[in-house]
Amino acid sequence: MKACDQVGLYVMDEAFDYWYRPKGGNPYCGRFPDCFREDTAAMVQDAYNHPCVVIYSIGNEIPEAGSVKGVRVGKEIVDVIHSIDTTRPTTLCPSVHWLREYLDGVPYLTVDEDQWMAESPENREKDWKHYMKIFMGAAANIPENEKDMPYPPTYVQMDEDATKNLYPYLDIAGYNYYEDKYDTLHQLHPERVLLGTETRGERIAETMRYARSHPFLIGDFIWTLQEHLGEANCCNISYGEKEEPKNNLSGKDYPWLINYGGTIDLIGTILPSIHRYEFAWNEDKHGLYLASQPPVHDGLAPNVSGYRWTDTVEGWTYEGREGEPTWVDAYTDASQVEIFVNGVSAGRSAVKDYFAKVSCIYEPGELMGIGYDQDGKELYRTVVRTAGADTRITARPDRTTLEAGEEDFCFIDVTVTDAEETPKLLPERAVHVKVEGAGSLQGFGSAYHLNEEKYNQPCHTTYLGRLLAVIRSGKEGGEITVTFSAEGLEDCVVRLRAEAV
Repeated sequence: MKACDQVGLYVMDEAFDYWYRPKGGNPYCGRFPDCFREDTAAMVQDAYNHPCVVIYSIGNEIPEAGSVKGVRVGKEIVDVIHSIDTTRPTTLCPSVHWLREYLDGVPYLTVDEDQWMAESPENREKDWKHYMKIFMGAAANIPENEKDMPYPPTYVQMDEDATKNLYPYLDIAGYNYYEDKYDTLHQLHPERVLLGTETRGERIAETMRYARSHPFLIGDFIWTLQEHLGEANCCNISYGEKEEPKNNLSGKDYPWLINYGGTIDLIGTILPSIHRYEFAWNEDKHGLYLASQPPVHDGLAPNVSGYRWTDTVEGWTYEGREGEPTWVDAYTDASQVEIFVNGVSAGRSAVKDYFAKVSCIYEPGELMGIGYDQDGKELYRTVVRTAGADTRITARPDRTTLEAGEEDFCFIDVTVTDAEETPKLLPERAVHVKVEGAGSLQGFGSAYHLNEEKYNQPCHTTYLGRLLAVIRSGKEGGEITVTFSAEGLEDCVVRLRAEAV
C-alpha cells in the first residue's frame, strides 16, 4: 500500500476469499465465525491512512453471500467497516452464478443453513453434495426457449433473488464477468453504482467504451495483471484441433504450472498485450506496436478463451527457426495495418479494438508494420530488427546495495542478448548461477508455463531468452559476487554489497 500511495494506484482492499464455506484446503473457514469481525477491523485500521485505498470489498467469490446466514454475515462485515471508516464505499466481488446455484434446490433463501442441516443427517448430506456441485459446473435448468439467450430471464430472476437482500446494504454493486449484462442490471436497479470486480482482458476495449458513456459503471478490475503459480492454464490455450478431454483437468494437468493469463509474466516481463489496455484506458494514446509469435507452432494461431487473446511476445529473433510460419500482432489506433518482412508485404488487416493479426514466415532481418487511417493514408511506421550475431548474457540488478541481516533481496533480470542488449528469444540455454560472499541464492527460474525445473536449483533453462535470479543478503555485511554462465558464452558477473544497518 505504501508503494501504491507513492505512485497513485487505486486499491480495493478485500477482506476475505472465504467466509464460512470452504473453497479449498484453507482451514480459515472453520475459524471465520469467531474471527471475522476482528479481522475485518484489522484490515480497515491498517488501510485507514492510505490514500490509495478507495473501496473495501467484503469478499471474493463467496457462494453463500445470498443466503439468510450469508446476508447476515455480509451485513456484519459492512457494519464493522462503517464503524471505523465511513469515507470509503463497500462492495462484494461475486461470481453471481455461484450465488444463484448455492440457493438453487435448497431453502437457504428463507431458512438459515445451520438450522436446516441440524434437522436431519439427510439434510446435511444433501447440503454437502449440493455445495460440491457448484464447483463442478452445475447450472440451473432453464426453459428450452431461453437456452440461446445471452441473459436468460430465469437466470435474471435467480440473480435478483440471490442479491436482493445484501446488495442494498452495499455502496457499490460488484459483478464478476458480467460485462455483457450491464444494460439489464441498470434497468433493474437504476439506483445502483456498478463495478466490474473481475473481468476479462479481451473485452477491455468495449468495456471502457461502455463505462465512458454510462456513468453508473465506474470501471473494472481485469483478471489478471501478472501470471501466477496455480490456476493452471486458466485461458485454456491450445493449438490446432482440440482433443476430446480425458478428465476434468485435460489441458491443465502436469506439467502445467502457471495460470498463463497475465499481461506481466511470472518473472515480471511486461508482455505486448499491455498496449491494448493502454489504448483502451487512454483515448489520447496513439501509435503502432508489433509483437510476434515464437515460430514453434507450425503456423497455428492459439485457441484461447476469456483471459488471453494471443501468445505473441516482443522481439524478432528466433535463431534456428528460419522459414517457419508464424503470426505478427499489431496494437494500434489506426484503422488498418500492413506487415512487411524484409520489405515484402505479408498481408494487410483491419484493426478491431486496437488489435490486428497477420500471418507470415519468420526470416531474420527487419519486421515492419505500417498503420493506415480509414482512407488509406499512412499514420505510423514501426520497425523491429533481429538481434546481431554476437551472443552474451546480460544481467540487470534492481539494486546493488542490500541491507545485511538476511531480510533484504536483489532481483536480477537475466537475458540472452546481442552486444546492443537486443533479446535473443530462441534457442533456449541452460544458465548456471553461482553466489559468493555475503549473500545467497533465494530463487532462480523462468516464466515457462510448462516448467518441470525447480526454482531453488542453481541451473535453469531460459524461457524466450529470459530468467530471474533473487539474491538474499547474509547475516553480515560484505561483498556479494553473482556469476552467470552458459555453454559457449562468456561469464556475466554482477557485484553487490550487503551493508550492516
